[in-house]
Amino acid sequence: MSGTKVERVEGRKDVERVEKMWNVWKKDVERVEKDVERVEKDVERVEKDVERVEKMWNEWKGGHRFPNSLHNQMY
Repeated sequence: MSGTKVERVEGRKDVERVEKMWNVWKKDVERVEKDVERVEKDVERVEKDVERVEKMWNEWKGGHRFPNSLHNQMY
């Protein structure tokens, strides 16, 4: 037997404290991983929206002529 009873009890308390902290950290990591997945899905959705809007803009820009007065105001 190594250590006194007091040392073993204190050591067990340290282990319990570390286990509690680990469980909290583990929950935080799981929450962050879920957030990352949600953000990645949002990024994919936004990228698709950007592609769609760019396509619409290019179609509109290619077939549309500005009146000179409006065109000059824009630039």
